[in-house]
Amino acid sequence: KLVESGVTNILLTTHTEPLVDYFKQLLEELLPDSLDRLSIHVCKVDDIVKKYNETNKSTIASEEISHLCLQSIMRTAKLDRNIHNKVKQLDESSILEQIKMIESRGITNLTKYEQISDIGKGESFRRDLRRAVWDIYQQWENLLQKSGYTTIEQSRRQALDTVGDLKSKPYNAVIIDEAQDLSPTALRLLVQLVEPSGLFLTADTSQSLYEKVFSWNFVQKEIGCKPTIRTLTKSFRNTKEIGEACPKILIRKYDRGNVATDFSSL
Repeated sequence: KLVESGVTNILLTTHTEPLVDYFKQLLEELLPDSLDRLSIHVCKVDDIVKKYNETNKSTIASEEISHLCLQSIMRTAKLDRNIHNKVKQLDESSILEQIKMIESRGITNLTKYEQISDIGKGESFRRDLRRAVWDIYQQWENLLQKSGYTTIEQSRRQALDTVGDLKSKPYNAVIIDEAQDLSPTALRLLVQLVEPSGLFLTADTSQSLYEKVFSWNFVQKEIGCKPTIRTLTKSFRNTKEIGEACPKILIRKYDRGNVATDFSSL
């Protein structure tokens, strides 16, 4: 409909390369002209981040680098003895999970971190413990930067700052697919690329990778106006044809391994 109404300079974005490839193939079949001629841009969210973050030459830290930096900080961090002992009892992965949560939500100070209620996976992150984690996070972030590394969320934050300084919106329409799987920082960046009337999102709020974060209220707060919400009540993923085809495919696969399988429940 956007193309039919004459809208150009459209961005269609999502979080994975396979989805991007799928959309390109689909649009080339459905649209009357090439994507370039219609000025339709299809790319991953982090390709957009790179576009608005070209001056940042830092390398994205791998999981291994993140852990190594955390281990270094944990050995040298200056913390109150009681708090230090409590932090030491936490699993490294738990602390790193907290750091990822802080970054993905764009939390910029200790006060905001202390106000978050859905904070951990089983651990009781009391206020004194959060202060210790926050201190570790700041030292960890500084160590990464000194070592020439950054994180995905830090680069998204920097791109968000760049976009926020633009005098005009880069796109006439932005379509975000699988919005529930993007971090709040990534969503804030995409929202800034277009006027609210040109923003379109598809999302399954029950499948968010960032649990309890994505909601339509969150979107409304970010765009500054109430969005029009349409709920799909019919599944287009599990059709009758797919249901009938799956047992046949699986039977052929398992027959080759001489495995007896009951597919009656499918």
